Amino acid sequence: RNPRGLNVLLVRLEDWERNEAATNGHAARNSSDLIERAVRELISALRSAAGRSAVPYLVCICPSARAMAHEPHRADFFQHKEQELAAELAVLANVNVVTPGQLFALYPVPDHYDPRGDELGHVPYTPEYFTALATMIARTLHLQRRSAPKVIVLDCDQTLWAGVCGEDGPDGIELRAPHRALQEFMRAQLDAGRLLCLCSKNSPEDVQAVFERHPEWPLKLEHFTANRINWLPKSGNLKALAQELNLGIESFVLVDDNPVECAEVQANCPGALALQLPEDPEQFPEFLKHAWIFDHQTVTAEDLKRTDFYRQERERVQAHTEALSMSEFVTQLDLKVVIAELSPDELTRAAQLTQRTNQFNCTTRRRTETEIQGLPDQSKTLVVSVSDRFGDYGLVGLVIFGFEKDALAVETFLLSCRALGRGVEHQILANLGKVAKAQGAAHVDVHFVSSAKNKPALDFLETVGGPFRQALNGGYVFRFPTEVAAGVAFEPHNITVDALALVPAGESTSQLDARPTFARWRWIALEASAVNQIQALIEAKAGVRSSSPSTSAAPNTQVERELCHIWQELLRVERVGLRDDFFALGGHSLLAVRLFAQIEQRLHVKLPIVTIFQSPTVEQLVRAMDQQAAQAPVDGLRPIQANGSRPPLYLVHGAGGDVLWGYANLAQYSDPDQPIYGIQSGNGEEFKTLEDMATHYLSAVRAFQPIGPYQLGGYCFGGNVAQEMARQLEALGESVAVLALLDCSASNGSYERFDWRRPAAYFEFTRNVTYWLDDFRQLKAAQRRSLVVRKLRTLPRKLWSRISRTQAPTDFDLEEFIDVTHVSEQETRLWNNHLGLLVRHVSKPYRGSITLLRTRSHPLVCSFEDDLGWGKLASNITIKRIPGSHEGIFVEPHVRCLARELEESLRPSPQRSRPVMPAPNLV
Repeated sequence: RNPRGLNVLLVRLEDWERNEAATNGHAARNSSDLIERAVRELISALRSAAGRSAVPYLVCICPSARAMAHEPHRADFFQHKEQELAAELAVLANVNVVTPGQLFALYPVPDHYDPRGDELGHVPYTPEYFTALATMIARTLHLQRRSAPKVIVLDCDQTLWAGVCGEDGPDGIELRAPHRALQEFMRAQLDAGRLLCLCSKNSPEDVQAVFERHPEWPLKLEHFTANRINWLPKSGNLKALAQELNLGIESFVLVDDNPVECAEVQANCPGALALQLPEDPEQFPEFLKHAWIFDHQTVTAEDLKRTDFYRQERERVQAHTEALSMSEFVTQLDLKVVIAELSPDELTRAAQLTQRTNQFNCTTRRRTETEIQGLPDQSKTLVVSVSDRFGDYGLVGLVIFGFEKDALAVETFLLSCRALGRGVEHQILANLGKVAKAQGAAHVDVHFVSSAKNKPALDFLETVGGPFRQALNGGYVFRFPTEVAAGVAFEPHNITVDALALVPAGESTSQLDARPTFARWRWIALEASAVNQIQALIEAKAGVRSSSPSTSAAPNTQVERELCHIWQELLRVERVGLRDDFFALGGHSLLAVRLFAQIEQRLHVKLPIVTIFQSPTVEQLVRAMDQQAAQAPVDGLRPIQANGSRPPLYLVHGAGGDVLWGYANLAQYSDPDQPIYGIQSGNGEEFKTLEDMATHYLSAVRAFQPIGPYQLGGYCFGGNVAQEMARQLEALGESVAVLALLDCSASNGSYERFDWRRPAAYFEFTRNVTYWLDDFRQLKAAQRRSLVVRKLRTLPRKLWSRISRTQAPTDFDLEEFIDVTHVSEQETRLWNNHLGLLVRHVSKPYRGSITLLRTRSHPLVCSFEDDLGWGKLASNITIKRIPGSHEGIFVEPHVRCLARELEESLRPSPQRSRPVMPAPNLV
């Protein structure tokens, strides 16, 4: 459990699709239900976890892959889900959210996606993005752990405007773009509940004239709660403002362009923050954006009304000075106090009161929303709202109590300082006495723990209950008899003005008051606000480690030198030799991902991440690169298992163009000595006929292996292409040793026609339906639901085309084959092209042998021929049964059987001559 700090969750929605694909063993074909369900489950889990956690949660929603920019329907869907997730989490107590938009608004990262890192090790972002994200997390943690400022005090000349009002006059003052940005920023701070004040060495008349002459400015004179415009030291003026507003000096921030004024305030008001603006006004907007002191936590309704509260308070002070007596003043206030149980919508404000109230706070115990929610059932929480003829004070008081033996025990009793001295605290205590009396309790125990600032609370308790004070655990408990507590009443005629005065908020002579301040606000805003600045600082801090004297050979070739240079950059070492071990120098798996991404970017060589574990030195890595280059096929061929001495097997992609997920699974269980290459569809390739595609692929195969015999195969659509390639090789006089068709039927042949006149067809149809149902039951619930929904969508279109006879023989409905809502535009285009080629293609005779590896089931309507229509087209056919469904042939455990049966077909025999392989092209 995390007892302090922050619980951070990094969420990338598209990973849920990716993880589902990895779990099921096939490419992602998930419906939007998967993401929607995952979003709902995450919200529910966070609602529960945040309610139990002592520290807040920060959920960082990470951006989806850049590739989605080219897939509008997916991009829109994920963006909508991200917005929905952020909106749902934003209202949860104890949960903060950072969206991609919020992150990039503060820390722009134009190239945040790293496709190679994503492919190599599921590290989908650039180092720059991770720097931005880490900074945002640190910034949020800092916000959670510091007290927020309440008052921003602004200088005038060269701060709020360009010019000196005493010299330039109202007409000579300018509001240039940087100063307008500053005013707009401060207006937003005001709207979020912070007080604004003016403190300027000027004549009040000159400043007033400037504001009157420029009513169009974002900030107007009435936006400032209090002002000190005179020629006195600003430190004294800040203390006077703190006294007037009855706030601690530590809650003040002075914003000024003058370094001398800032230094004077910092020296004489150590609790306050003096923030000096940059010398260049053009830097104002970015500086303010990255001044962390102005960041906000949750804003309550009371925060938004704070300026009104202090305006009303000044009116009360004026009324108090005009009143003949304290009694008359309190009577004229027409005070209304409402004490009620805490409601859910008041929870945020209640927690805020525990964290911010210092002077009238009997125990100063701070609580989060979660901690208040988690109070035991026997604890009661009351909130106090106050209003008078001048306005509404808002929710200003909080009491938490329970019953212990014969007493009502009060462990939290606090009241905002703006409601003190008017009898509210007396009414709260009297109310507690009445509650205790109603419950039969003999006493009301008010616990008190002394702090640096809560003397006003102690003074009140001493005044109304001094005789009942008892020492307890370093503090006190005021043990009021119930009748006494219930009878407590405010007597304003006995109160003098001096007695009402609080501890002077502007005085911070105590070392406890002069709290340690974080002194690097300005440095961060100037020197650590951009991602490149932060990265440079981190690298400078890390430094470059000097290498220990090494006997390792120095690099000789350009490739070796470039690799050593990459290692030096990533590992932060001074020198790398050919035989230095990557991991011994401090490398790890995450750095390995960056290493291989850099190798691809600089040397244009792709290597699997496992290579670094097999070849951890530069020398070994160069050797691995040379071996891969020697085995590298021409464009269109993908090495799935490149090593081995046997003749290679070429497997043609299925519809959609992908060769990796299925054939890669197959290769895991194949003979390690059997090379396997996938023939992959190019992104931009579209062919008019399947024969053209076969010719094109055959040229790639023959460029890699000029002389046969050849071993060809393919799954489904790919089997038809492989059969046509075998025909063309045969026509060229070449030998085909193996033609392996994986669950593939002949195109536009007898297999696709159902003969209703044949009696056995009905039995075969019924048996096939049972196979279908059995395969359907083995699917996951979400997969079953998706399949049914998709088939129901296509059924009306299929029936209508049959009835109306509007569908040509070469037409097809893509949704019968895939869920079109969850494939990219590129995949959709390839599927349409490939299926179009297939429905227009008629499989032709082939004089060689065919090995058919097929599952037990057939399409719902077909001839049910055991050879799937190939028997009439080949001189010889061998049929091998593979368990599982058509879609599950490459998934455990069925893929093991497929690999075993295929290996039996490929096993060299005396009759099968070996091809003469060309000498590899060495790099």
